[in-house]
Amino acid sequence: MIRITSGRTGPPLHVRVTIPTSRPALDAALDGDSILVGPGLWSGVGNVNLDFQGKAVALIGELGPEVTILSGQDGIYDRALYFISGEGPGSRLEGFTLEDYRTSSFLGAVNCDNGASPALSNLIFDHCGNVGSAMVGRSRSP
Repeated sequence: MIRITSGRTGPPLHVRVTIPTSRPALDAALDGDSILVGPGLWSGVGNVNLDFQGKAVALIGELGPEVTILSGQDGIYDRALYFISGEGPGSRLEGFTLEDYRTSSFLGAVNCDNGASPALSNLIFDHCGNVGSAMVGRSRSP
């Protein structure tokens, strides 16, 4: 289960949405939202090549990386996540294992580029980086 909770200011807005994959949750989220991903093995088209699209949102494995896994399905998919639109520390990824992203390029399972500087914490990289590395940052902010 994936839920979106709102962190917006102003009048109270309570949002709880159950969504079957991570991509629609990221598409629907607005700055300040948190996307809580329940335990399980998350793989396939809606859970890979995820793009934060410059949004200041948090994608959180609710019960931690030991039980919340984004899988590249033994290298079928190159990338778990992109931070390529100037995301800052308000864009957060935490509490996941990223496994089996074996890229054919030097971009890694997590790609930070074009000035992006997201906050990454409590992550495990397992069997990632066939050619490059598990995570790559180019043209990023300090």
